[in-house]
Amino acid sequence: MALYGGIELPNKPDLENVRKLDLMILGQLNRMSRYGIAVDVPYLQELGSQFAVEMKELQYSIASYIPTDALDRFSAAAASVEEEEGSAQINAGSAEQIRTLLFDLLDVGRDQKLKTTGTGAISTGKKNLDTLRSVKDAHPVIPLIMQYRERSKLKSAFCDALPMKARHHPAGACCPVCELPHVESTNRLHTTFTTTRAITGRLSSKQPNLQQISVRTKLGRRIRAAFLASPGTRLVSVDFSQMELRDLAHLANARSMLSIYEAGGDIHKNTAMKSFGITDPEQVDQYMHRLPAKTVNFAITNGTTKKGLYAQLIGSYWLAGIKPPDWLTEDWCDDFIRSWHVTYDEVQPYFDITYYRARRYGFCWNPWGRVRYIPQVKSSLPWKVHEGLREAQNFAVTSSNAEQTKLAMAECEDFYTQMRESGIWCEGLLSIHDQVIAEVEEDYADLVGAEMVRIFEGVMDDRETGERLWRCPIKSDCEILERWKAKD
Repeated sequence: MALYGGIELPNKPDLENVRKLDLMILGQLNRMSRYGIAVDVPYLQELGSQFAVEMKELQYSIASYIPTDALDRFSAAAASVEEEEGSAQINAGSAEQIRTLLFDLLDVGRDQKLKTTGTGAISTGKKNLDTLRSVKDAHPVIPLIMQYRERSKLKSAFCDALPMKARHHPAGACCPVCELPHVESTNRLHTTFTTTRAITGRLSSKQPNLQQISVRTKLGRRIRAAFLASPGTRLVSVDFSQMELRDLAHLANARSMLSIYEAGGDIHKNTAMKSFGITDPEQVDQYMHRLPAKTVNFAITNGTTKKGLYAQLIGSYWLAGIKPPDWLTEDWCDDFIRSWHVTYDEVQPYFDITYYRARRYGFCWNPWGRVRYIPQVKSSLPWKVHEGLREAQNFAVTSSNAEQTKLAMAECEDFYTQMRESGIWCEGLLSIHDQVIAEVEEDYADLVGAEMVRIFEGVMDDRETGERLWRCPIKSDCEILERWKAKD
């Protein structure tokens, strides 16, 4: 039994099989890096200007919380309150000034366990701000600081930097940059894909890192919209649907999960109904029921704790623009995790097997034979051992998704080649986690999208018999786009 390209599922360490899989896509990655993706430079510049205006307004709002008798602690320019704005100046990008405002003047986080820097000062990093925001009576200045920082990061990393990195590709039969034809001139961005940076086998990109563009926030989605199809073409975007959960269902042989997918059901809704005691699917609320169910479904493989799940849910509600419900507490999250394991009771025994392997061998592996060493399990420190076991628990699920994506990419590239040989423009552009994006002649976008979906959903089929070698059915989603954007 073998998958596409002769790749096997030995279900034991097999580095040669993994090496063969990793090498299959190198040519495609090089071609994608050479060709690049079109980027709308004026759009990014205008978006950067909007962020600058919003940052200034947020800075005034943050400064309004400075007690008037402490203005001189920030700057000489802030020694008096501005009459028109009603607020003083503050450098919201300064960790020192934000630390002074939060912990010295506003006395925020007095009862919280907060991380410190190497010098012993309380950190103003994202984790601490998330912790401060998660309390029910969170100070209103916290979200303002986080909004400022998000805009500042996106502006510097993308709006300012990407236009400088984009290269001009002139129209013509042979572009001097990528040696490929262009109907019209475009500015294109070239990222470098690497296959060995992530221990799970996932692809990564650098210079620039396009994988760090968040799709969970509205601002991150606005950055993605700067990437667009070349004139006369469309972007064909295909990604796996809930693949990590499907992989967990296979690895754990969890009939409670497999039956849902086999029936074409919604596992998030099922989790919500079981956990909240709901009998009518129509009564499942998107935010009060399905959102926490979806969060815990994906968090379980990472070995989430009640504290970790609580922080994730608080963040999810804030991102959705909704105040977290009053019943959301760490104890509620602990009960919710227990309820999940009751609903899908085959999963914990599978996790126990991975713990056993990690402790006995000092490493774990996925069905393709990729190995991850877990030296922490030999530590005398309990917290270090727990860290290692969490890595072992997550590895097979995350790495299986990575291997499946590479298999799909390799088969898609063969299809792209056939299209090009028949005179149809078809180029792979990006691979972001388990999403693959191609640029295709407008008239053939639907055809290519349908074929890519077929490839994705058949990625675990035996090439000789056609038998599916994965217990869980695989589904994928396709979008035909003019600009790269996240699904609503």
